[in-house]
Amino acid sequence: MKYASLILALFLVLAGCGKKTNPVPKSALADMTPPTSVFVSVDDAGVKIDNQESDQLFIEKGVSADDECSVFNPLKTVDPKSVFIDEDVQPGYKYFYRLRKRSVKYGVLSEPYMAKVVYAKPMKVQNAKYTKEGGVYRVSIETDDKFTRFDVYSGGKTIAQTGGKTITFPETSVVDNKFYLILSDYDGNRGTPYTVEIPVQKVLNPPLPVATISVLNIGADSRIVWSDSEGADTYNVKACENVSCETFSTQNTSVVYPKTIKSCLDITVTAVNADGESAPTKIRYCKPEEE
Repeated sequence: MKYASLILALFLVLAGCGKKTNPVPKSALADMTPPTSVFVSVDDAGVKIDNQESDQLFIEKGVSADDECSVFNPLKTVDPKSVFIDEDVQPGYKYFYRLRKRSVKYGVLSEPYMAKVVYAKPMKVQNAKYTKEGGVYRVSIETDDKFTRFDVYSGGKTIAQTGGKTITFPETSVVDNKFYLILSDYDGNRGTPYTVEIPVQKVLNPPLPVATISVLNIGADSRIVWSDSEGADTYNVKACENVSCETFSTQNTSVVYPKTIKSCLDITVTAVNADGESAPTKIRYCKPEEE
């Protein structure tokens, strides 16, 4: 019985060994393509590396006077959707950044993306003025920086480009009443965007004039009455007998004239809202002879 148990155990071990499979390489479980959602640009503080990938970004850095760099040193591992600024840079020096995605789950590095930066302080537009002639905008800029290209962006794309300080582009190319002015240097470094927002012209809707005005004599009172104007918030009333005038502002559609009317009354009523005042409506009311 003891020998039978030993033979059975040996059989199970051998059977288990026959079912083993090779482990799947971690590299097959991760995206090994180079990073594409990483943006490298110059910043006042240094070289800005914006990692918009869903993976970590492993950064290596090299410095060289030539187009090729032989030695890269590890610099930083940046979290997904994070920004890193390399402050250890000097104007005029050429820096190479070897960028690889690093899988958060497996720690696997992707193929590299190479970025070359000749560092310079980003250029700035100090001031910009624009005019509109017909359907065309004309923009002039002021800057102390030397630049090779001046671009205008709107709606996420370039709408105009020049090498000078004055540029024109059609009104229809501007999206959401906003455009951006960006300077670039000889090495391709883009400057700080200068934003121009075009004020939206509000369409004014003042109320319509009141249609009718009348005077009602109720007992000893004389009441000036007018028709309602849709959209009016208040009404301005001016009533003049010769050179003596009374003025009123009211939310109602009538006022009591506080004096005794001796002869004739010249009455003007306008409707008012936040967008303006209507055209005046006028009547001349004369006291009936029998009164």
